[in-house]
Amino acid sequence: KHVLKGEVNMNIVYDKIVGFRTYLIKCEKSNATTEKYIRDVTAFCVWLGEEQLTKEKVLEYKNYIVQNYAK
Repeated sequence: KHVLKGEVNMNIVYDKIVGFRTYLIKCEKSNATTEKYIRDVTAFCVWLGEEQLTKEKVLEYKNYIVQNYAK
């Protein structure tokens, strides 16, 4: 099967998100908290796309959230 670069990256991201969920469960976070964190991280990953994760990108995303959702 031919795998595109984005598919490989999304598989890596998916694995990291699953690991994060496992970590939250081990830390005894509530189901609601776990689901909220996973939704937020997933939304950030979708927004980031193929871009490299940098502090500047995190700050850009924070500004995006403030501009679009904190009204």
